[in-house]
Amino acid sequence: MDEIKRNQTVKIALKSGKLIQGEIIDFSDDRVMVLVYPEDLETAKTIRELEEIKVTVKTHLGLKDMISSVISELNSINCITIENREAVPIVQRREFVRVATDIKFKLSKGDKIYDCVCMNISAGGVAFKVINSDLEVDDEVTLAFPKTYFEKEIITKAIIIKKEKGWFVAKYFGLSQWDEDRIVKYVFKTIVIH
Repeated sequence: MDEIKRNQTVKIALKSGKLIQGEIIDFSDDRVMVLVYPEDLETAKTIRELEEIKVTVKTHLGLKDMISSVISELNSINCITIENREAVPIVQRREFVRVATDIKFKLSKGDKIYDCVCMNISAGGVAFKVINSDLEVDDEVTLAFPKTYFEKEIITKAIIIKKEKGWFVAKYFGLSQWDEDRIVKYVFKTIVIH
């Protein structure tokens, strides 16, 4: 798995259904050494060489899975060594990649202007929080994102497509290709930073 790094948290699912948690302390192209957490040592003692396991790693791109096998059983320093294999491919069900963020922006509906805070953003829309609004699903609004994050202010029309307690989702329409590219650039830059 290309996304593996030291100190990442790992969850290992055994065929028995039991789980073991630990931390990556070393890795190479073909193997990963996992330090098993003390509370899971008894379960880790049951792991056998060549046993097939499902490994979930908490990476900077989110949770990634791989199907692996055990190279060496629990050793004297409470580590197991497993194969480093390709991550299980993730099917992207959304058209656009989104990223969690807390950008503050303005939303206007008619002659009312609201201060909003992003929960996440993509080149297709934004999930956000707003206090004391009269927004409803199907409302057409105007969003104004600050220059600070996008090299220039982005102003676009949007439609509210979801309303939950205290937060909303708006889908852009009429967003220029230029502004869409700026949002995509921000999304990918933010993913790399995290």
